[in-house]
Amino acid sequence: MNPDQQLSSLLREWKEVPETTSAFRRDVWGKIDARRRVSRTEGWFSLLAVPRFAIAASAIAVFAGMVAGNLQARSAGEALYLRSVDPLSLHTHGR
Repeated sequence: MNPDQQLSSLLREWKEVPETTSAFRRDVWGKIDARRRVSRTEGWFSLLAVPRFAIAASAIAVFAGMVAGNLQARSAGEALYLRSVDPLSLHTHGR
């Protein structure tokens, strides 16, 4: 008899059925639920692994930074101009 036939006959003879409790089932389903929650949050971050999405996200971040920097520089430039035209504006505007 070859080893495969021996194993098959042993498996056919095996009648042991493990007992499962409600705590076991609850723990298993809890782990499955936790894994599902983690995979949902990782789904968004895994998009950055795709070069197309990573490049798009980087371009959006750079563009947003440029817009914010431009607005900040414009505000600072207006304050400098106001100071150059009206020296008393330092006292009235707190700058």
